[in-house]
Amino acid sequence: MKRLEGKVAVVTGGNSGIGLAAAKRLQEEGARVAISGRNAKTLEYAEKLGLAFQLTNIIRDVGEDARKNRIYLPMDELKEYGVTAADILNANHTESFVRLMRFQAERARRCYDEALALLPPEDRHAQRPGLMMAAIYRALLDEIAGDDYRVLDQRTALTPIRKLWIAWRTWVTA
Repeated sequence: MKRLEGKVAVVTGGNSGIGLAAAKRLQEEGARVAISGRNAKTLEYAEKLGLAFQLTNIIRDVGEDARKNRIYLPMDELKEYGVTAADILNANHTESFVRLMRFQAERARRCYDEALALLPPEDRHAQRPGLMMAAIYRALLDEIAGDDYRVLDQRTALTPIRKLWIAWRTWVTA
């Protein structure tokens, strides 16, 4: 028997990975879930955007994770690009590693593009926080690429003022 059968939950943070995960968990427990927005496509947008955020975080944190003896990149893709786990754990920034990271970044960019294409125009205004985060994370991805994917030995970040500028610009145009 589902604990929340007949209950209704409204998830206003549904455009984030956490909000989406909460929505799915509530649905599993039997609740009817409403994501802020008027169109059912907004849930698909939220799911794809959450994936894009996660992929960006994985790219940004490769070096930090390696220092904790963790690798979150698919092993078959490491093999495909000629990168070993030892290369990552030992912070070997090679041309093969750059090609692998370029592939990962392109995957993340496709997810951002697909997410934005899914967002219905009538929900754009309600989803401004997600759009702001998407713009900030895409800028971070561009910054990482501009640094030649030097994520093994440094953590790339945007300055607070740059994040504020991107957020404001996105807020007024969304």
